[in-house]
Amino acid sequence: LLLRITGAPDEPFTAVDTAADDVALIAFTSGTTGRPKGCVHFHRDVLAIADTFSKHVLRPREDDVFTGSPPLGFTFGLGGLVVFPMRAGACSLLLEQAGPKQLLPAITEHRVSVLFTAPTAYRAMLAELDEHDTSSLRRCVSAGENLPAATWRAWHSRTGLRIINGIGATELLHIFISAADEHIRPGTTGVPVPGWQARIVDAEGTPVPDGEPGLLAVRGPVGCRYLTDPRQREYVRDGWNITGDTYVRDPDGYFRYVARADDMIVSAGYNIAGPEVEDALLR
Repeated sequence: LLLRITGAPDEPFTAVDTAADDVALIAFTSGTTGRPKGCVHFHRDVLAIADTFSKHVLRPREDDVFTGSPPLGFTFGLGGLVVFPMRAGACSLLLEQAGPKQLLPAITEHRVSVLFTAPTAYRAMLAELDEHDTSSLRRCVSAGENLPAATWRAWHSRTGLRIINGIGATELLHIFISAADEHIRPGTTGVPVPGWQARIVDAEGTPVPDGEPGLLAVRGPVGCRYLTDPRQREYVRDGWNITGDTYVRDPDGYFRYVARADDMIVSAGYNIAGPEVEDALLR
């Protein structure tokens, strides 16, 4: 139909030879701290996110039906709704409107089994769960903002499903710290995804002891490559990607989100993280 509308010739497209380190896409950050940055990703990077987080944590099946709320222009949506289902030979349901009120009917009608959305949406859907059949769901993934332990427990109590929490970045294409099933610890993000390394460092890049907050530094099969942007030097230091998040590594190796490094409240000499306040209010 599209070919008829555009008048384009009904001929097969010519396949172009590409190398693993040819540019596949340029993803732009949301620009919350200034001008958006273009992040260059290679063909091998696209396969890397499918063969790390998706393969080892999400573990999709051919009979899965994926859906979710993140736009495809965001790397959370690109991975969760395009790359991962395609790599697994599964199906993806793309919704024009994908708010909480649209997601639940779609899950019921299309027997969705894998859901990608943000903590806010999981919280909002709790009030509507009784009106919809969500028994087809087997995997729920959360990213984009901190997942409070109270939200995780409320969703698990109502559905029996353990939300897979994770942190990713446009610079690194997708999720690099996460956990699934019995390895999940509510209130934490998880552990480094196989293929990734993570540590907590101070402002000079020196690792800090477990239990102390610091900057999250990660490295793995995908790295930050800004498109002609000097801010690359701030993000990549000594081979580590500094994400701009404040984290604590617990003695058991789990990483716990504190706040964005530039989003701390200082009161009477104490550093107070916004998510800490949110978690207290949700209890």
